[in-house]
Amino acid sequence: MTSGRVAPRLVPYGPAMTGRRSPQKRRGARSDSDVLVDGLFGGHDWTRLHSVVREGVERGAFGAPTVTRFLARATEDESIRRQLRDAVVAGRSWKRRVDDRSPLSSAELQRLTQVAEVVREARRVYGGNDAAAERFLTAPHRRLGDRPPIIVAASEAGAQAVRELLSRLEEGAPA
Repeated sequence: MTSGRVAPRLVPYGPAMTGRRSPQKRRGARSDSDVLVDGLFGGHDWTRLHSVVREGVERGAFGAPTVTRFLARATEDESIRRQLRDAVVAGRSWKRRVDDRSPLSSAELQRLTQVAEVVREARRVYGGNDAAAERFLTAPHRRLGDRPPIIVAASEAGAQAVRELLSRLEEGAPA
């Protein structure tokens, strides 16, 4: 005879492998992934964001769905989304993240953060005009080897180069 209780659902990676239950999500509660992506683009509550990242990394809470949410916020151009996804998470790793629901590595999270900071900075430089910022970020730029700034920003050196371009634009110098 069953007790009528539902067995706890186990997450297939991270600390859940030890047998701990995954946290129950309250109705209307935002996932760590949502908080991370919103925080990366909004940058409002850095203390909360730092806490979410630290705890989420420990639990392996950030995986392919986090990247998908991030890409949707970063650009509307599907071709650029694919290129950016490959720049943040390499092709075979992406397939593994999706198939195994494995978490992002710290290097992948770092690349995601770098791109988000550049997107946020471009939106600020363009006065909140997201369409103008997206045109800048997705159009190939000669100073970046004819590559789109948003793709270049996935590396530390590339993100710095894009920030320098944005600084030049902000100062009125030709970029």
